[in-house]
Amino acid sequence: MFLVIWRKTVFLVICQEMPVCPKCGKPLVLRDHRRRIHRLAGGKKEWYMIPRMECINKECPCKIHSCIPDNMSPHKHYDAGLIEDVIDGVLSSDDIGTEDYPCADTMALWKEWAEKNTTNIDGQIRSIGYRLLDFGIEILTSAASIMQELRQKISPGWLKAVTWVIYNTGGRITPVARLP
Repeated sequence: MFLVIWRKTVFLVICQEMPVCPKCGKPLVLRDHRRRIHRLAGGKKEWYMIPRMECINKECPCKIHSCIPDNMSPHKHYDAGLIEDVIDGVLSSDDIGTEDYPCADTMALWKEWAEKNTTNIDGQIRSIGYRLLDFGIEILTSAASIMQELRQKISPGWLKAVTWVIYNTGGRITPVARLP
């Protein structure tokens, strides 16, 4: 008879800054942690303990916030850099390192997600620039795609920058559900 002890490494995420609620601007306090999987190319997995922060404002409509690290995207299990590389066409299901994980359907869903959210992302970044960064009215009336410009100017890392700005100012990027 053998006794097997299964151990896995779990990374504990610690917020080094004082987080504030993206909805009301009040401070957030640590509530608890939750375990989250982080998938890498080739089927490798890592586990993270993500801090969940609670808004001190009792009337705030959005009470709980997860403080995820930059290498993760909200509502996605795979690495943000990997998702970005697939969207940009750097990686495909034909590559040896990604031939099984992530699968071709997952990669197609990420591309569809980026395509369907381009207008949403552009609008949110324009609004943030105008409201919070004091950019002029021309940012709201410009026809250029801000997401496309960011993809060219901040590469690699545009997806991390976009999600960080949008989620930390109270916005949201809509997940795309594929219907059967």
